Amino acid sequence: MDFVQEAVFLGVDVLVLGLCFREYYLLKKISKALKDAPQLAIDDSLSDRLRKSGNKINYGVIRGTVTPIGTPMHAVMSPSVTGVLQIMKLNEHRVARGFAGFWAEQRKLIHISCNEVPFKLASGKLGVEVVDGLSAEILDMDTVYDNYEPSSLSLFDHIFGFFSGVRQKGMQTTEEVLRDGSFITAVGELELDGDSVRLQPSTVAP
Repeated sequence: MDFVQEAVFLGVDVLVLGLCFREYYLLKKISKALKDAPQLAIDDSLSDRLRKSGNKINYGVIRGTVTPIGTPMHAVMSPSVTGVLQIMKLNEHRVARGFAGFWAEQRKLIHISCNEVPFKLASGKLGVEVVDGLSAEILDMDTVYDNYEPSSLSLFDHIFGFFSGVRQKGMQTTEEVLRDGSFITAVGELELDGDSVRLQPSTVAP
């Protein structure tokens, strides 16, 4: 019996070690790609640089001001705020009993809604259109609404939660917006299409 337990623990240790090594390797690969990526200015020379590279740079860094192409969207919960990307989330906060019998707080995503309007990163009169901005690995967005409603539990709810192992604490609604006028750094594939330049998810970088 002891041998079986030790084998199980060893298997878990090996699995955790493998996952950690994979994350380390991925982060190292991303770090190298960012270090080697050219930092390009949004100016008259950008189109020429892309033409010399076959109309495409697989992994580049640009900086500019978020500017909607057309009408920006208004935040649902804060209508005075305008932007180009919007993420709304509904999270359930609860306490759950683990395998060891201890209760711990958890957060479960119940619903998520994402919206986007066409936008570009601008520098003066020039700009680079951003394609599929919501697919970015990291989005630095402003939280314009954050509301937590604690649950009103009855005696039956407490008893049921004790036996089921899950008890709701409350619901949290948040809204995040990438505001127009924000100055951001973007990383991705730069492509020249006619006279316009667009930034999109890279197909070769990590």
